[in-house]
Parts: sequence; C-alpha cells; structure tokens
Amino acid sequence: MKKIITPNEKLKLIRKKYGLKQSEITGNIIKRNTISMIETGKNNLTEKTAKIIVDKINDILKKRGLKDKISLDYLLESVESQVKNIIKEYNLLLEKSDYSENVIIEIDNFLIDKYDSIEKINLYNKIANYYFNQQKFFKAILYYSKSLDFIINNSDDKILYQYIFNFLLSLYNLRHYEEFLTIFSLIEPKIQTLDYTNMFLLLNIRRSVYIQKKMYKKCINDIEKYNFLTQYNNIFSLISKNFLAESHYYLKNYSLASEFYSELIESKYPNLNILGRIGLCFINYELNYLNNKDECINYIKENINNLNNNYLTKQEVYCEVIKLFSKLNNYSEVDFFYKNLIKNNFIFNNNVLEITELFLKDSISQNDFENILFIEKIVLDFIHKEYISKSSTLIYQLIKYYEKNNYIDNLLKLIKNL
Repeated sequence: MKKIITPNEKLKLIRKKYGLKQSEITGNIIKRNTISMIETGKNNLTEKTAKIIVDKINDILKKRGLKDKISLDYLLESVESQVKNIIKEYNLLLEKSDYSENVIIEIDNFLIDKYDSIEKINLYNKIANYYFNQQKFFKAILYYSKSLDFIINNSDDKILYQYIFNFLLSLYNLRHYEEFLTIFSLIEPKIQTLDYTNMFLLLNIRRSVYIQKKMYKKCINDIEKYNFLTQYNNIFSLISKNFLAESHYYLKNYSLASEFYSELIESKYPNLNILGRIGLCFINYELNYLNNKDECINYIKENINNLNNNYLTKQEVYCEVIKLFSKLNNYSEVDFFYKNLIKNNFIFNNNVLEITELFLKDSISQNDFENILFIEKIVLDFIHKEYISKSSTLIYQLIKYYEKNNYIDNLLKLIKNL
C-alpha cells in the first residue's frame, strides 16, 4: 500500500538513506537542534529552512559522486498534495486492473483514515458505481455509504442525482426499506432542488417502497404533496395515477382504482396501457367479473411483444404480467412469461426477485420438480453474482421443499453450492 510521508519524516528518511549526520546538513546557518525539532515534529519545516537543507544535501551528494538530487518540491510536498496524487494513481490502476478486488481493498485501506476530499469521494463513488453496474448491490451500498455526508453537501446536481439514484435503488433492490426511507428523509431537501425529471424519478422509487411496505396512504399523500410535478408533464401524471390506482386497489377502493387504471388504458403509451389492463384484471378478479377479466388477458397476450422501454421498461411490464397470472392461478402462463424474461438479458432488481419467489411458490404448489430445479439454478446464480444473500427466503423455501419430499441428495447438493 502506498504511504504518505510528512516533510518532517522525509528529512529523517533522506538522512538515513545517505548516512548523513544532522551536523552535516546544518552548515553554519541552521542550529543543529533545529533539525532535531523538525524531525520529531515539534517544529514545522519552512520553505526557507528547507532550501538551505536541500542545497547542503545536494552539495554533499555531488561531492560523493552521486547523481541523485533532492528537489525542494519533493521535500516540502504536503500530505494533502500526496493524497491527491496517490488517488490519481489509484484511479488509473483501478481501470488498468479492471476493478480487481485486491486493488479495491488496497484503495480502501489507503483511504479509510484520510481526510475527506472531492478526489477521495469520487474514487469511492467510482468503485460504488462499478458494483452498482455489476448489480452487486451489497458492495455498492458499502461504498456509497462512505461518502453520503460529503456528497450531499459538496456536489453539483448531476453528480448528486446519479449518486442518490444508484444508492437508493441499491437499497430498494435489496429490500432495505427502513434504511431507504431514513436516507431519503435525510436528503429530501436536496432532492427538492433537482430538476423536475430527476426529482420525479427518485420520488417514484420511494412510492414503490411505500407499496412494498403496505404504506398505501403515505404513497397517496406523497403524490398529493408533489402534485405540481403531474402538471409539468403528462407522463408524470399517468405514472402517478398508476401508483394511485395500485394504492387504492390494496385499500379496496376498487371504484377509484378502476378510474385511474382506465385513464392508463386510454393513454397512447403501450406500456402504461397494458399496466392499466393488468390493474383492471386484478380488480375484476376480486369482484368476479370474469368476462372483463378474459378480455383484458387476451389483449395483454396479443400486445405484450409490442412494448418498448419508454417510461416503464418491458421487464417491469413482464413482471406485472407474471404477478397477474400467478394471482389468477394460471401456472402455464407464469411459466411461459418467467422463462421468457430470464432468457432475455434481464436486469436483476426487486421485481425480478419478487416474481422469482412467486414462480417458486407456484412451482412448489404444482409439485413441478423440473421447474424447481430450474429456479434453484437461477437462485444460485443470484447468490454467486452477489445479487442476494445466502439467507434469502428463496433458499429457505427450496430447503423446506427438499426436506418435506425427502430429496436428500438435492438438499445436500444445494447446501454444498451455497
């Protein structure tokens, strides 16, 4: 690991390297005890004194026939300057090593006790963003956490938004909802200073957390609080209505939920259109409107391949479709859409985790051993890529299933692969 050396320490090391006595470098100008005071840190090394010492040392080295030369800048280089230069070196090394784990550990050990600076924070964020893009959210959170206080007080809007978005999304995808809400509350004043688009995107993640935690009234209140955003952009209004519809659905306000879902159906955006129909299917299921339900399902199946990634990704809509068919006990459709999603370069997130849990639950209820083995491979892949922890409920459900059905070999193999 690279080491920081103070000017006082450098002087002592230079003397030791060349076997110089204190009396040799003082000349007739500097008192000998001055050198002792500098080397022990009791006195600071001034530029004037340093110049005299450097000239004397270089004169001695020249007389000894050595080509070495000590520069004044080297001797006087501050700790802060050394830290910045070493961080620059680590930035290059990080990219050259392709984010080697050993290099990251070395960087972490170097930075841990150094003063906060924009260079240090940028390096932490560089590592955090790397893990975020690799979907290794546990490690991403670790490095984002290191720079939280500094970055919310010292960054421009562009850096601030990307940092907050990645950090909050990592917490959301790992279901660390309490930490998410705590941090969101802490930085909400900063979020309110961002442009409307970035503010809206961040608020939507919080609304998703409210839905997951069954805090439906808080979700509704949040939309009302930031109602001005819905007037700024039509798509903001429609996405907000989807959250309102979902909240009212879970609160069993089916009439209000139907109104909001119907507005999505009437929109020109295919992804939101299908979400509206999915929502109505959920309501129809609750109210036993079987004919309407079948009509919605047929439309979804006919149009789902025409989706784009505008506003809501195709993956998000697929996840909602899988949830719907699971609710309707349509196992064959859950099977079909889940496997299609998995083979189409999905991005791991909370929704993918949720539908994997649904598919496993449905497969266990159907006693579909082939699909359970398929899901086990997916789950182990999640763990090995550090998407989820070994204590995941998915692992628990698999172990429970193998134990119940006396699949001892499968149980032992699963445990061995963890």
